[in-house]
Formats: sequence, C-alpha cells, structure tokens
Amino acid sequence: MRKNNTNRLSLTIFLALLLVAGSGILFHSKTLQVIAQEEVESTLEESAKNESTSSATTSSLKERIEKVVEEKETQNGSVAGQVDYSTRAIVGLVERVSESAITIQSLSGSVIVPITEDVELTDGKKAIKIGEVEIENSIIAMGLQAGESFTPIKIIVSTDQILPRPQVVTIGAVKEVSASSLSVESRIEGSLLEFSINKNTEIIDSDDDETTIQELFEDVQVVVAGYSQGEDDSQKNIAQIVKALVSLD
Repeated sequence: MRKNNTNRLSLTIFLALLLVAGSGILFHSKTLQVIAQEEVESTLEESAKNESTSSATTSSLKERIEKVVEEKETQNGSVAGQVDYSTRAIVGLVERVSESAITIQSLSGSVIVPITEDVELTDGKKAIKIGEVEIENSIIAMGLQAGESFTPIKIIVSTDQILPRPQVVTIGAVKEVSASSLSVESRIEGSLLEFSINKNTEIIDSDDDETTIQELFEDVQVVVAGYSQGEDDSQKNIAQIVKALVSLD
C-alpha cells in the first residue's frame, strides 16, 4: 500500500542529500539551523490555527504594541514614525532566569530579555509570576525590535517542547534488528548507531511500499531518519522512518 505524507517527503529530501554528497556527507550547523527554524515556524503556524484566539485579545495586544511604540518615541524625544520598530518573536528554552531578566537559548544563540511589570507573562491562558518560570521551560517572547534593543510585551511559557529535537539521519548496513531496536553501521558516522523502534516508526521497502521491521535482516542497506532525545537517555535515537535501499526478497 502506497502512503504519501510529510515524513515520506522529508525522507526523500534527506535521501537525495545523502546520495548526492556520498558517504562522507557532513551536515553544516547552519543547514541544520535553517531546517530546525522551518520546523519551529511550521509548529507555531499549526498552533495558531488550532488555538481559538478572540478578536478582543488580538486587539488588546495590538493596542499594547502601539502604546509601547508611543512611549518609546516620547522617551527618546523622536518624531512619530522616525524610529523603525518591527515586531519580533524569540523562541527557545529558558537558560537562566532572575527577577529582572530571562535568558533564552534560541536557535541563533542566547538572548537576554528584560522583564518589567508591564510584561504579560503567561502559561497557557493563566497569568504567572517570574518566580514560576523554570530552567528548560519552552518560551516565546513577543515584542518590539528597534536596532539592537528588544522590548518584550508578552511572554508565553510552557513545559511542552516547542523547538524541534536534533535530527539524526544516516545510511548504512543493518547489524542487529529486533521488534524494538535497530543497529546500523553508519557510512556517515563511521560507527554503530542504535535506534529505538516504536509503533510510529515507518518501515519502507525499496519500492516505497510499507513493510515490517521483521522483514529487515543483517547487512541490508538502509536509510534511517529520526531524532535524538539527548545524552541522558539510554536509547537516545528514535527512528521515525527506515527505508531499505535494496530488495528484501
């Protein structure tokens, strides 16, 4: 049975990169950053579609932005419209937190966001205090950017993961396989990579038809795309897609 979805498209792109660059491929950090940023933007767009935000709330936020711009221009003694303000959202994880500032680890580096009594701080729809923000919380800081200066207006904190997990993509020969795990001798890393297999892992044969993990065998060449859970996990790589490059007959 054929199955076309986003995962399949992503695998096709990864596979094309692998085959063009060969076994010595290295993913540049900037390339990974662009891929990750696209995933963040996609996640935020999807969240915006699913979240029912009232027009009153939207108007309130717009009015607050206009008020902050007006106050900034008054403080600086500038003519209305003279200073170029743009809206900005900083997405990342809480790295440090104090009564006066939150340091956000974003995809582009650490950003210190000042906290004043005028900043709206929420966890979902619930207003919270700065003391309730914890290290490693996901965070979105929305506000105004003028040159190097960022003025936060609303900050959303969550325990849910917003940033995408580090991607793991490899090509190589299967060394060991079971119903719940897969070991691949990576031609990219030059070492053995361990992957967990779960109910969401998609197994595809060389004809792009779905198959099962039981059909894979030792030394068969595969491409595996997934993500890393981090250094603290005993089985840190989760396989999302496994594609056989040769016939499984």
